[in-house]
Parts: sequence; structure tokens; C-alpha cells
Amino acid sequence: MPKKATIIMIFLLTCLLLAACSKPPASHQTINIVFRYDDYSAISNTAFSSQLVDLFRSYNAPITFAVIPMTESGNPLHLPEIRSNEVLPLTAEKAALLQAGINDGVLEIAMHGFSHQNNNGARSSEFTNVALEKQLADLTRGKAHLESTISAQVKIFVPPWNTYDLTTLQVLDQLGFTIVSANRGGVKTDQTDITYIPYTCTITNIKEGVEAARKAGHKESLLVVLLHEYDFKDVIGRDGIITLKNFSKTIKWLDNQPDIRIITLEEAAAGQFELVDCPKSH
Repeated sequence: MPKKATIIMIFLLTCLLLAACSKPPASHQTINIVFRYDDYSAISNTAFSSQLVDLFRSYNAPITFAVIPMTESGNPLHLPEIRSNEVLPLTAEKAALLQAGINDGVLEIAMHGFSHQNNNGARSSEFTNVALEKQLADLTRGKAHLESTISAQVKIFVPPWNTYDLTTLQVLDQLGFTIVSANRGGVKTDQTDITYIPYTCTITNIKEGVEAARKAGHKESLLVVLLHEYDFKDVIGRDGIITLKNFSKTIKWLDNQPDIRIITLEEAAAGQFELVDCPKSH
């Protein structure tokens, strides 16, 4: 190649390289996912909870356990019967599982009401339209018990049935709670510094939610997935909607997606994320 042509070629290549370097970096999308597991209690399935923690531990990913501090007679959950007027705190075995998960950085702990009792008749709720004095007494007692059990502060509140009222928020603020995770219809007020992070997905439409987040194109989007032990066939048989094995495949799929990050509710509260609702599964 003639010397002049070589010089021109080098000049053009240099210009192309400089132009490429001067361009702003491509915008990257991150889809953040929180997994919220409700109803861990004195009478929930310990073996299954342990398997669930081990699953998330194997991917070095966190999961939020919404823990019921006390379990009383008349508990309406799909769980074993307990004797009348009996109040069951978390057992030593249940507490040890929580503590190990916290120590490993796998578990984030939220308080799931006081005892998951329906105090509101027709509309299932432990706190809606309940007197301030009772709400304060129950939440104070529940928080003290849970914190002494896990030797850590609890600042996240998940109301049973995702229902509560302005009085609940007043009490939560007084007790030092900073995050409430209910559903999209949760009560809000600007009179406290509480951050609201509702669930937006169920266990069966996670992939649809990821696709919706990708289409929305937000730089930082957030999905919050709600799950219970009664979702799993491993716990309740044919009435469940998924097996732990199939759920594990979903977690593995998420782990293989470069644009997905599993985070805690506390991390979600600290960031600037766009909430995305998961479309229903087909």
C-alpha cells in the first residue's frame, strides 16, 4: 500500500476510535427483585423453611422472612390447630434457623403483625379499625419479642392480609419502623418517614414480571414477589401451585440473567427504583 494511503487509513482509524471513545456509555438496565416470604411462625413448617433458606444461600441471594412473633388459638392460617387460649412464641429451633440465616446474610427479617389474628370481622385484618391502645400494645410486645429472639433490630413491617390503617402507621413510626410492605392498595401518609414497598408479583408470574420490566426500560426497576409455604406442593400437596424443585429452576434462571439482581427490602428502600407489576400468567 502506498505510504500516502497508509497515512490516510491510520488517520481514519484514529478518528473512528476517538469518536467511539467520546460516546457516552450505553445505558444499562437493572431489574431488582425482592422475595417476601410471609407467615414464618411457631407452627409453620420448619423443614421447608430451612430448604428455602438453603436454596437462596446456594445462590448467595437474600430473602425476606415476614415473621409472626406470637401464635394464638384461632389462628386462621392453613396450619395445625393449637389448644384454646395458648400463645406460642417462636421455638428455639425456629429462632436458630433465623439467626443462622441472618449471620450468613441470607435472611432479612420483617415483623408480620403480632399473632396474625383477624380482629376486624368481615374484612380480614389484625389492625384495621382497631383501637390505638391495642395496636400499640400488640406491636410493642411483638417487636420486643422478635428482636430479643434474633438479637437484632426489626424495622420492617408486613401487615397480615396486607391490611392496616393510619393508626397502625402512627404506632409503627413511634416504634421505629421505617418500611411497610403490603400491597398496592396500602394506606399511606406523608406524616411519617416510613417507606412503602408493596408486593407486585406472585410466585407464578415472575418471568412475566421480568419481561414487563425489560419492556418498560427503566434504568432501575423493582419487582417484589410474595410467597407463602402454602404455595408449595411440598408442604400441602395437590392444593399447592408449585414445587420447590420448579421454584428452584426459576431462581437458577434469574441467577443466569445478567440484568437481574436479588436484593432486600432495606436495599430497595435505599434506592431509586421504579416499581413494576407482574402481568398474570397465561
